[in-house]
Amino acid sequence: MQVVAPTLFDQTARTFAAGTDAQLARNRYTRGERFVEAVLACTPRSGDVLDYGCGPGRLSILLGRQGYRVLGVDSSQGMIDEARRLDLGGAAVRFELGGEMGDDLESDRFDAVVCSSVIEYVKDYQRLLGNFRRCLRMGGSLILSYANRQSLWRRYAEWMTSRREPHFALQHNLWNRVECERHLRSCGFAILGMAKFFDSPLDRHRILEPVGKLELVGTLGLVTARCVETTRN
Repeated sequence: MQVVAPTLFDQTARTFAAGTDAQLARNRYTRGERFVEAVLACTPRSGDVLDYGCGPGRLSILLGRQGYRVLGVDSSQGMIDEARRLDLGGAAVRFELGGEMGDDLESDRFDAVVCSSVIEYVKDYQRLLGNFRRCLRMGGSLILSYANRQSLWRRYAEWMTSRREPHFALQHNLWNRVECERHLRSCGFAILGMAKFFDSPLDRHRILEPVGKLELVGTLGLVTARCVETTRN
């Protein structure tokens, strides 16, 4: 049996899960709120949703509680272990260890794919986006967050914490909104609505939250796109 060395994501899985749980306890899990809102806006309840790069599974559970059938997939065994510790509470959610590029995803299987803070770590993002298109049913939607290069807060955070935040060194793709939308269109998707921005310290304060939604502030952009390509691989 081949022994696989733990990745950085394996090593940080428990800490990441605890941080997300703390946000949920304070009712301040902004990432989860944004993704759930986006899925509800484009996908009928009871649809099949893939949470690709599900991490410790908290977003998958939130979607399952909305009535979706959710498959959470991650290439990190540590993250999947954390997700499988969750109490599903009757939600139709399951978790699986998967490949890094989505080559093993079943074709025409899902009504929506959510991909939260994964694309920036993938060198061959076109391959991954192509696999998302392939696994979506025609008319299905992709809800994707990307590392927002326009964010002044991101630049400040990278400057301040680059030595303490090893995840920054693993990121390959920092996009602005125009670049993200262009990449999605080139892979057979049509953009739905306007991009949304979040993930800055301002998210913690309701009164300042509108400022955190600006493209120059939010470190993450969230885009919803629909699968329109008629020819599948």
